[in-house]
Amino acid sequence: MGGKSNVLDLFRFLHQCWFPQAATFGPGNALTQRQGIDEVLRKRGQDRLLLIAIEFLETARPGREFTYELEIAAGAGGYFTIQKETLTLRDGG
Repeated sequence: MGGKSNVLDLFRFLHQCWFPQAATFGPGNALTQRQGIDEVLRKRGQDRLLLIAIEFLETARPGREFTYELEIAAGAGGYFTIQKETLTLRDGG
C-alpha cells in the first residue's frame, strides 16, 4: 500500500496523453480509460484540479534538466479543460 501502482499508472496515463491511439484525443482517452476526470479526482476530496509535474535529469549532460507540467481542471458533468501544459529545458542552470 505504498502507492507503487499509482506511480506506474501515472506513467501509463502520460504515455496515453503523449502517444494517443489513432483518432483519439490523448488526455481525453487517458481519462476515459480511468472512468473520467471525476473518478480520477474522487480520492482527492473537493479538489477540481489535477496537476502533474515531473522532472527529468539528463545524466549524460550534468546540469541539463527537463520539467513537464500538466494541469487539468474538472468541470461539471465530467468535462475537463487543460489549463496548462509546459515543457521546460534548463541547461546549465
